[in-house]
Amino acid sequence: PEEIIIISDDEDISECNSGSAIEEKVPKNCNNSVKSEEIQFPSEENDDREFLDLNNFLQINITCKDNNESSDSQQSTDTTENATDFKLNVFKSMMCDILNDAHYAKLFNDDDWKIIQMFTSLSVSAQRLYVRLYVRKRDWKRNIVYKEISDDLTCFLEELVRSSFLLSVSDLDGLKTALNLLDVSEIKTLSNDLNVTLNERPGKETFINAILNHVKSNQTIESQMGGSNTITFVVLRRIKKKLNNSVFRINDENGRVFDRMALLFFPPEVNDDEIGISFSEKLYTLMNVQRGQITYPSYNINRKTETFETRDDLINYEESCKIEVDILDAKDKRKHEQIASKYLEKVRQYYHRIVTVDALEKVMRIPDFLRRLTAGYILVRCLSHCAAALETLKEYQKAVDLYKILLDQHTYCTDYRGKWFERLVINYETHLKQPKNAVKTVCKALQDDKVRVGSKYSLYRRGIKMGGISLKKFKVIKEYDDLNIPKNQIESTTLRRTVNERKNLFFSRQNDEVTILPVENVALEYYKKAGYVSGIHCESIVYVSLFCLLFWDVIYYSETIVKDAFRSRLQIIPLDLNYDAFFMRRRDLILQRLEKLRSSSVEQICEILEQTWNKNCGCLSLVNWEKCNLEQLKEIIHCTKAGPIIEICKRMAQDYRFCRSGFPDLLVWNAEKGQIMAVEVKGPGDQLSPKQGLWIDYLNKVGLTAEVCHVKAKRT
Repeated sequence: PEEIIIISDDEDISECNSGSAIEEKVPKNCNNSVKSEEIQFPSEENDDREFLDLNNFLQINITCKDNNESSDSQQSTDTTENATDFKLNVFKSMMCDILNDAHYAKLFNDDDWKIIQMFTSLSVSAQRLYVRLYVRKRDWKRNIVYKEISDDLTCFLEELVRSSFLLSVSDLDGLKTALNLLDVSEIKTLSNDLNVTLNERPGKETFINAILNHVKSNQTIESQMGGSNTITFVVLRRIKKKLNNSVFRINDENGRVFDRMALLFFPPEVNDDEIGISFSEKLYTLMNVQRGQITYPSYNINRKTETFETRDDLINYEESCKIEVDILDAKDKRKHEQIASKYLEKVRQYYHRIVTVDALEKVMRIPDFLRRLTAGYILVRCLSHCAAALETLKEYQKAVDLYKILLDQHTYCTDYRGKWFERLVINYETHLKQPKNAVKTVCKALQDDKVRVGSKYSLYRRGIKMGGISLKKFKVIKEYDDLNIPKNQIESTTLRRTVNERKNLFFSRQNDEVTILPVENVALEYYKKAGYVSGIHCESIVYVSLFCLLFWDVIYYSETIVKDAFRSRLQIIPLDLNYDAFFMRRRDLILQRLEKLRSSSVEQICEILEQTWNKNCGCLSLVNWEKCNLEQLKEIIHCTKAGPIIEICKRMAQDYRFCRSGFPDLLVWNAEKGQIMAVEVKGPGDQLSPKQGLWIDYLNKVGLTAEVCHVKAKRT
């Protein structure tokens, strides 16, 4: 076969024929957030592999030419004929950041380094292939095709199997898994061979279930092959022969090393999918960053606190994240019984094994906002998911017991305490018919300083209905009893019949054309006729965007006093934004900014807004650049005046987690008359939430007129 040469600064390395020419070029140094000594591999006296030096390997930039290029085109200097392999380069960028970080590098032991060594010894095409498989869902794959690497991937797949990065058909076990890899015609042939007959014309799933049932009912048969007498073995062997080395999957034992790197490089959010899938999305994001298609706010990484002191800490965190992914997947598929019967006990076992006294002592030294990067935090959140599953299954007493366990600890997920108290009260009052316990729980929640104002108000209202004050269990909270919530009621015609299970379909008619309208648009039309000629359905978008634009350099301030706010290069917000620490650690900066805004005219505030907008427009942040319009924002500021805008920003700076939601649906205004109003729209049967009520009251207090608009259905 034709020999493919990879050009390197140090040596020439040959690889099997990939049908493409690959050049390796050494770019500028990696952008390391932490400088450290050169990383050395553990010695391998008996290993005859030729490993690349890690630092040289990480700095190699792969440029791949199209497989079908002619010799003439290969000599062309037109750069559009070359395609940079961003996936592999980003993967190596992750390795570069992690392994050149003095703290993170120590979290990988000799066995991990051997796996990293083996990866450096792979041919470039094998590396490219591995990265593409790594970021996909972790399951068996058949007929793998990547034309950009090679028309024939056989040698690279074999190379990855030899190096233990992939599993092959010989590792395939589980009859159902194997059956799912066959196509319909192959399954049908297998069914005929097994004398499995079906009267109807079944699909693939029906065939598979029929075969599984057949195997289950015939557990043992006579077999002269392999000394085995199980039908499962015989059928599985037949399927493997049919698959004939065409199926592969990532070897999780080796892949876990890169999983842990990905967790360090891309700390997961609450709703992230499986680690590989999540990494795929973030890999794509980082590719677009390197291409200049996506930008992030400018800030300095200021990582000071060690959230993982040992390798075991990181492994425990990784395993906990994977359990949560499984639970969330089961939740999405409504497999609540599986959560309660399988995962709850598993989480409990992990929790008792991991959350020891020593572990708690270590965690208590970590700020609240960094505890989410610990195994204990993830496991407590898993217990919260399990409690919700128990409620769905109507196992209310078990759910109550679990919520009490969650509330008895004060280390992890303290921002969930209000939610847990609310669920506990509802279970006591509504499901278990234990009003005394419900009232006691309300009293306890009202005295808990970690319960946010929205939850406290909700619990207070529920306690009032249960007679908590008359029973002298708690006192009247005046600020909750005197809320100013103006109401307005309008009528709009709806279709007489239910359409797609929607009972109230509002519509407008112009020039004999009928347009179906959301209830918010009905309200917008009403206020437009009332003189508010401009209006948007924005909810929190405008308020959050104004806060971010006016406090941009405060939010993305990253000096010593706010250490650990930015720990990776792909952050939209500081890690402490949703915690009390955000205001406490920037108190002077925030107060100075508020004072500057108070001493500024509306025109000057608009100028600050415009300067920040023009400088940062388009970068990923709290600002919604697509739904917000600079001129609209300036009009809103002119109509609202400085005072209300400043007070809203102050409230968000003090408690962003609570204040980021619950805003009225609409903002309507008249720029010429300087009039503006915030409107929460409620259709038939809709109720105002406690948080929405608190926001309407607050907006009225600070000078921004706000009301609830109830839209009544008029049948036609």
